[in-house]
Amino acid sequence: MDINTNPKIIISRTSQYVNKLRSYKVFIDSKVVGKIKDGERLTLEVAPGKHSIYLEIDWCKSNNIKFNSKQNEITQFNCGSNIKGVKILFTWCFLFSKNKWVYLQKR
Repeated sequence: MDINTNPKIIISRTSQYVNKLRSYKVFIDSKVVGKIKDGERLTLEVAPGKHSIYLEIDWCKSNNIKFNSKQNEITQFNCGSNIKGVKILFTWCFLFSKNKWVYLQKR
């Protein structure tokens, strides 16, 4: 007996000082499908086929990643803030770089 399951995506968010108390909205195909908190791992089902994913917090967005999902497949992503280490001292510089605050990477 062959059991087909929908593809899944797993998003792992790094625990960081910046945005620690705030969630990122998760967009798949330009629709909000969930939120991810600091240090959290979020699993979502998607339909087989081509998709795009990005994250958003306030007016800042991550990069947009296109991916293809297949039956029974798991696609994994990492995310977090680009504001870390010494960059925390220059946070104000990133306020005007709306696409550099949050990162999203496919594993």
